[in-house]
Amino acid sequence: MISKSLAVVVVLAAVLSGLTAGAGTQVPFPGPWEKYNNSPANRTLTPVSVHSSSGNVSVSSWNSNGAVLSGPNAIITLDFGQETAGLISLNYGTNVIASGDKSDQDDGLLGLAFSESEQFIGVESDNSTSFDDNDGRFPLVTSNQSYTLPPERVRGGFRYLTISLSPNASATTSIQISSVSLYYSGAPVVPDDQLQAYSGYFYCDDDLVNRVWYAGAYTIQLCEIGAHQARASASIPDASTGLWFNNATVLPLSASDQVLVDGAKRDRSVWSGDYSLSSMVEFVSSVGSDRMLTMRNGLDSIIYQQNSNGLLPFVGPPMTSDGYSDTYHLHGIIDIFNYYQYSSDVSWLTQNWPSYLKAMDYSLQQISSHHLYNGTNTQDWGRVGQGGENIAVNALFYRSLVTGAQLALAVGSNNTDVSKNWTAIAANVKEAANNLLWDSSAGLFKDNTAPGTTVHPQDGNSMAVVFDLANDTYKPSISEKLQKNWNQYGAVGEEGNGVISPFISGFEIEAHFLANPGNASAGMELLRRQWGYMLNTWSNASTVEGYNKDGSLHYAPYPGNADAYISLAHGWSTGPTAWLTFTVAGLEPTTPLGKTWQFVPHAIGSGLSKAQTGFQDSLGTFQAGWEIASNGSFSSWVSSPSSTTGVIGVPKNTGSRTASVYLDNTVILQNNSTSTGYNVTQDDSYWYIQNVQGGKNHTISVKA
Repeated sequence: MISKSLAVVVVLAAVLSGLTAGAGTQVPFPGPWEKYNNSPANRTLTPVSVHSSSGNVSVSSWNSNGAVLSGPNAIITLDFGQETAGLISLNYGTNVIASGDKSDQDDGLLGLAFSESEQFIGVESDNSTSFDDNDGRFPLVTSNQSYTLPPERVRGGFRYLTISLSPNASATTSIQISSVSLYYSGAPVVPDDQLQAYSGYFYCDDDLVNRVWYAGAYTIQLCEIGAHQARASASIPDASTGLWFNNATVLPLSASDQVLVDGAKRDRSVWSGDYSLSSMVEFVSSVGSDRMLTMRNGLDSIIYQQNSNGLLPFVGPPMTSDGYSDTYHLHGIIDIFNYYQYSSDVSWLTQNWPSYLKAMDYSLQQISSHHLYNGTNTQDWGRVGQGGENIAVNALFYRSLVTGAQLALAVGSNNTDVSKNWTAIAANVKEAANNLLWDSSAGLFKDNTAPGTTVHPQDGNSMAVVFDLANDTYKPSISEKLQKNWNQYGAVGEEGNGVISPFISGFEIEAHFLANPGNASAGMELLRRQWGYMLNTWSNASTVEGYNKDGSLHYAPYPGNADAYISLAHGWSTGPTAWLTFTVAGLEPTTPLGKTWQFVPHAIGSGLSKAQTGFQDSLGTFQAGWEIASNGSFSSWVSSPSSTTGVIGVPKNTGSRTASVYLDNTVILQNNSTSTGYNVTQDDSYWYIQNVQGGKNHTISVKA
């Protein structure tokens, strides 16, 4: 009956026994899924192959012999195999300079350049500081036998490294490069041999879906930087020395701190909107029991730059913005809840409660006579037409009120009235949004209440479902209508000026899951289509910032010739990693750290026959999995710390809705009648087993 589930529990037992995989690496969750882990086993990396060469270059097998570059415009491009980050070191052969060019040897005779994409390989680096200007050709010192780039030249995101001799080199110039290595800079506080020791995992029977989960996890690691390694936009040298410095400080942090930023190459800064998704991925995947400190440090920088009127900044220091953003202000408020949810850090919450109240007070002052948030700060993720009584703004506002009511009680019982007030305001916002912004003829929310509005945005409609602003009866329609905006490359939002945004599509995927709890097909189709295209086209190991509706690497919100500026490792595009754990596999904390949890698999329609996931936090290990047999029967298992309780959702996947449900081999539901001692509720898609005590491996099965 449940033999396959029990086979999976054997894997669980192996996990709990503390097995290790790989010399020196303690892997919390060893298993066949480790082959998808893109993080390096240690911090010293070397190129995996020669991508290309031109001019007079002698190279046979790079790793054994290196290369000799001779004469003007001798160029070799090395491939590290996937997106990576860090400081480059070169070793030269005995005949470093074999000509009369020694006077020029430290003046650009030999140079290097970085590129994330094969499209922008060249003798000058792609763009990390300016939309239009690339980062130039970095001159290498060749007067010594080896050279390591200075710390401020850490390259946050690249795959391809191009080394070139100057056009001014003489025909007799010859430089032997015996080796090139990289000191990997991702997650700098993690011990060098623990980079693969993710605090969570995911595994299913679909290779692409596994790749998507681990690409998100690796992207987050690339976006975990030292707080003193942010982009220094205000200190740009001339092109002869290379156009980037990554030595600014994320205030008010210190050099020893690690912080989660938006992108590996750029902007290397904290954007609160990005945290709405990347913070969840930080929790389900990143290394270490204290991993959420990386997010907390980022929130400290957002609060540090809070406006005197309470408005949270569009971006944290060292960056500044010409304007503010209502959406990112509200994202920032929600981020504080997310941090508390995944850390249970009530001390930090209490310490920052005055700043939180100030931010909420600003929001409350923006309520219009229609009981909607009226946005006037129109900066956003790159869309056009933000502002006014906008559906995305109000979905975020509603979520900030609902979560704020919970935080108020967490800070202290004396906040009961505050909590009740915010809850009441949230109800008014929900009613007003559904009455004033719902377009019944389109089956979607319109963008705002302005007369003549014709846009039905991807962002606002997706967030209205994810944050539960939308009436339940509207949610299936939203899911159905949003699918009409898909093309072969992904979801094209009406508000995005031809952009495919993995950030907003991250919300849309979850919206499809929640709108259709008994059928995961739409969410999984978008995940496979859009993230599969990204991984197979540009970056086989990380998630891309955005691209054009025709599938090209172009992002309309960026002015000028900014295609080389697009980040190929961007945290805001990692949403599917969280949803695969929380929704598809179905294991999610419902109160801080998972003191209470739910295991509600979105298995039906997923195209998967099995999936499992797990994560660790300070309470212990959480793990769950499910399987659908060839005859359609469903079985699952879940384990959680003894101090926790949870709810188990059992999909009504059999032909008969009057199936028998077994918990730990005991029938608890038969012919829709619950056995004595069990509390089982149901809706159209699931039976819910309530108050399941942690501390053991529970098995669940369904028999028609």
